[in-house]
Amino acid sequence: MTISIGGGSYQPGEELIPFVKRIDEAMYSAKNCGKNRVVFV
Repeated sequence: MTISIGGGSYQPGEELIPFVKRIDEAMYSAKNCGKNRVVFV
């Protein structure tokens, strides 16, 4: 079992969809770096 986590901070005035997309990309970046990682953007 592995875990890959993407996280980030909400930027004031940021729309919801771009925020979720940015965090989703961080999660996939963690997976592509070998899994069992945490990536913050």
